[in-house]
Amino acid sequence: MRLHAAGRFVAVLGVTMSLHLHLEAQISSSGPDQVGPQARIGLTYVGVDTEVGPTAAAELTYLGSTPRIWRAGLIAGLFTTTRGAVYGYGGLHLPLPLPFGILARPSFSIGLYEKGRGMELGHVLEFRSSFVLEREIGERVSVSAMLYHLSNAGLGFKNPGLEAVGLAVAVPVFGGGPPR
Repeated sequence: MRLHAAGRFVAVLGVTMSLHLHLEAQISSSGPDQVGPQARIGLTYVGVDTEVGPTAAAELTYLGSTPRIWRAGLIAGLFTTTRGAVYGYGGLHLPLPLPFGILARPSFSIGLYEKGRGMELGHVLEFRSSFVLEREIGERVSVSAMLYHLSNAGLGFKNPGLEAVGLAVAVPVFGGGPPR
């Protein structure tokens, strides 16, 4: 990965984290509807429907807390594949409680993509829409099944899109208490 591309990834993550910390400082109390900040570590198969074929990816995601007054939380993450592709992103997620202790978490993010030896997506700027189902399996630990799509929304010379599926484990960060 080129040095200036790495700098852009760090800038996207830094701005997202700074905005989150600023918002966290404005929220002095948490209520029963509060979902605390989490770190999610996952493994995904990226490019499951492409001619290049799937490649494994490691993913680290930060999920900001979601206060009662503002249900959406900030999300920031980074994934890297075994073929050297890297994607750093930031956006919003919305935790939605479902029956049986399941939490649905749709999100939308914008980020920067470096293809490495992976798939050419047509532009460095890529949008990520994702849907995650998660369930708490122990005190302060939850597991997730993830599905997401990357697309440049027609900004590039081509727009093949990229699908990914994966599994992850999430734990609270910054003393955020239980995940839900």
